[in-house]
Amino acid sequence: YSLRKTKDGRLVGFVADAMGKGIGAAISAMGMTRFLNYFFDELEEEGSFVFDVWVHKTLKFIQKNLFNEEILCIALMEFDMRHSLVRYASCGMPAFYAQLLTGDVIALKSNNPPLASYSETIEIKTLISNQVQKMICYTDGLSESSMSDGRPYSFVLKEDFKQAHDVIDFRQRVERAI
Repeated sequence: YSLRKTKDGRLVGFVADAMGKGIGAAISAMGMTRFLNYFFDELEEEGSFVFDVWVHKTLKFIQKNLFNEEILCIALMEFDMRHSLVRYASCGMPAFYAQLLTGDVIALKSNNPPLASYSETIEIKTLISNQVQKMICYTDGLSESSMSDGRPYSFVLKEDFKQAHDVIDFRQRVERAI
């Protein structure tokens, strides 16, 4: 994962999770992280970061670098505070949550399948964020972690997120549960 700030103040980030286990999945995830951070820097040096270009280049990188049997789950996000927009492309990731100022929590479901070398497109969605108080994006590593009673953390994740006052509070809730 990574979270970066553009020259004009937008926050851009991603959470990636290579499917599978072992060295192959780890190498795929590391390669994706290096590429996304590198290409972010390139776009910034060329003048201005463009989210759509970053997403498109991600797809091209995956088409050329993943083996046929490899699959990558990833959420790419852009938080534009000035225009109250969140743009995202979630590919095979668990739904991430946004808590509105009303206290309601909405689930933003993945809008693309996991990515593979044969993937042809990535859809980008936009959320008007002026009513969003906080958001969480995570991999199945969190939601599938076992709690002390044997149930997956997904059973309480949404409620813990809703009740947490900040990141530290949320982390403490996770640590108590798992």
